[in-house]
Order: sequence, then structure tokens, then C-alpha cells
Amino acid sequence: MSLDDSIQKLREALSDAHLPESSMVAQKALVDLFEGMLQEIRALRDKIEAQNKKLEELASFCARMDSELDELEEAVEDLYEYYEGEEDEQDFYESAICPECDYTFMFNPSLFEEGEILICPNCGRFIDQGKLNK
Repeated sequence: MSLDDSIQKLREALSDAHLPESSMVAQKALVDLFEGMLQEIRALRDKIEAQNKKLEELASFCARMDSELDELEEAVEDLYEYYEGEEDEQDFYESAICPECDYTFMFNPSLFEEGEILICPNCGRFIDQGKLNK
């Protein structure tokens, strides 16, 4: 039985009773006390429900943040793995002079096989690596 139902039942029982006038004052005071308690209980219930809602929102936010942090951690680990292998390898460039236009340019010999033909970025001439003026 709810508190509202209990108060209503108490009201009915007290109103049905044939009590002297002094008892009616006590009866009214008792009903007012119970109604005041009921209002306070309702207010507490509303506050608790509001706090529960806030806690659910906070838990949801924390779960999203945890998921995003996990994704960020994986991305950082992937970057470390990617750059870890490149620390050992240093890019080395050589300069070359085109025999046709005398244009000086840089190239990375590790990207070309030995004897592979280069192309001058200025005039487009094919250049044999073995015949370069370095």
C-alpha cells in the first residue's frame, strides 16, 4: 500500500470515528504531519531519480571516453610501430648533373636499382646512372 493510500485510509477512519472536538484537532495535526512527510518523501524520490539520471549520463559519457581512449591508444601504437622501423634507415641523397642541360638535382639511390635510368626533372632526358657527373 502506498503512502498516499495510507493517508487516505487514515482520513476516512478518523472522519468516521465520533471523537470529541479536542481529538479532531489532534486528528487534523496527525493528517497534516503525514501529508508533510509524504511531500518530503516525494521530493527525495524526485531528487534521487534526477541523480540516477545524471549518473547514467555520466556512466555513458565515461564509456564513450574509454572507447575513444582505446582507439587513440591503438592509433599511437600503430604510429610507433610505423616510425620504429624507419629510425634505422636514413635517407641518403646524391646530387647529379644532367649532361644535356647542366641542371643539378638530388636523387635517392636506394630507391633505384643499379643501372636503372634516371630522368632529368628539368629537361626530361634519360640519364644512365653510371654516366652521371656527380
